[in-house]
Amino acid sequence: MKKVLCMVMTILLVSSLFGCVQKHDSQPIGITQVAAGSGISFAIKSDGSLWAWGDNVFGQIGDGTITIREEVGKAWETIVDNDRHTPVKIMDSVVSVSAGSFHAMAITEDGSLWAWGSNSSGELGDNTTETRLSPTKVMESVSSVSAGGSYTMAITKDGNLWAWGGNREGQLGSGTITTSDNNNDSYTPIMIMDSVASVSAGYSHVMAIKADGSLLAWGWNESGQLGNGGDGDSEDFTGRPVQTFPVKIMDDVASVSAGTYHTMAIKTDGSLWAWGSNYSGELGDGTASGRDDNLNLIDNNRYSPVKVMDSVAAVTVGRSHTMAIKTDGSIWALGSNEHGLIGKETTSRPIGAAPARSAQNPIEIMDSVTSISTAGHTLAIKKDGSVWAWGSNYSGQLGDGTTKDRLSPIKIMDGAKLPE
Repeated sequence: MKKVLCMVMTILLVSSLFGCVQKHDSQPIGITQVAAGSGISFAIKSDGSLWAWGDNVFGQIGDGTITIREEVGKAWETIVDNDRHTPVKIMDSVVSVSAGSFHAMAITEDGSLWAWGSNSSGELGDNTTETRLSPTKVMESVSSVSAGGSYTMAITKDGNLWAWGGNREGQLGSGTITTSDNNNDSYTPIMIMDSVASVSAGYSHVMAIKADGSLLAWGWNESGQLGNGGDGDSEDFTGRPVQTFPVKIMDDVASVSAGTYHTMAIKTDGSLWAWGSNYSGELGDGTASGRDDNLNLIDNNRYSPVKVMDSVAAVTVGRSHTMAIKTDGSIWALGSNEHGLIGKETTSRPIGAAPARSAQNPIEIMDSVTSISTAGHTLAIKKDGSVWAWGSNYSGQLGDGTTKDRLSPIKIMDGAKLPE
C-alpha cells in the first residue's frame, strides 16, 4: 500500500539541527546571509537575491515546486523529484533568512516578513495550516526572524517579540502548552514580550536576549538546554520538563544559538558559554556523556552554563555539534563528526564514551570567515564572498550537484552578501 508523505517523519525531526547567530554592535560577524536547515540551504547574494538548494518534500525551497515521495513496501520512493542539488533563485530584495525543520522565513528590504514550506502547526503564521510552495507575506516592520522546528519567532522594529506555530513543548513562551486535550498552537503571531534585541529558536526551545543584555529561555528542557538547572513549570505529553514562561538565565549576553539539545552563548567580553546535552562532546569542555565500557551511565550534560573559550565572535549549534567563529575569523568545531559535520577528519574515540569521530575540545577548520550556519551540514561565507559547505548531503543541500557527503569544506558559489 502506498502512502503519500504528508507529515514530518520523527527521525528527521529529531535529527534536525538549528543554529542562529545574532549580530550585535561590538561584533560585526553574523549569519543572516546564509541559513542551513534540515536538508536545505539558503544564501543571500550581494544584490539581495535569495538562493536555495536541497530538500523540497514540503516545498521549502520556495520556487513553486514540491518533491513527492511515496512509501512502497518498506522504502520511500521519489515519484516527483524537485529537490535542488544546485542553487536556484527564489526572490529579490532579501536582507535576512532563517531555515527551520521544513519551513523558511525571509525579511525583505522594506521590513516585510515572507514564509513558505511546511505549515502543519501554523509555523508560517498565515492563519492556515496549508503548505506554501512560494513565499507568502506574513507581517510588516520585522527586524529579525528565527525559524524553529515547527514554530517561528520574530522581532519587530519596536523590539517586540512575536511567536507562532507548534507549542507541544511550550516553545511559544505564552504560558500554555499543546496537549491531546487542548490545542494551544497559534496560527497567527502572538506577542510574547517587549525590549528584545535578538532571538534564537531551537528545535523546541527558545533563547532571547533583552535590550539590557539579559538572556531568557523557555520551551523543552529534557537535556538541560535551557540552562536553568533542568527545571520546568510543566511537562510535555511524555512527562519531560518544559518551561512555558520565559526564565532568566544570565546577564551580559551578546549573542546566543539554540540547537536541538544544547545551547551556546557569547557574553559581551567574548567568552563562550555552553549548556545542555553533551553526548558527543558538543559543549567543548573536554568531557562527554554516554556510557562507559561497562555500560555505566556517564552524565556530563551541563544544566547550567559553563565557560568554554574566549575571543569568540559568533556561534551556531546543531543537534550534536557546535561551530564557532573567533574574532580573528577562524572557525572552530566540536562535537559529533557524523557525515562530516565538523568539516575535518577525526578518527579517535575520545574519553567519556562519546561516539568515534567526534571532538570534545575545539579544533580549527578554516580561516577568513564572516558568516556561518549549521544543521546536518554547515554553510560558511568567507571574507571574499565565497560560500563553502560540508557535512550531510542526502538531498543535495551542499549545492555541489551531488548527494555525496563532504568531510571537508567545498566551494559552492561566489558573490554572497557580507555582514554590514
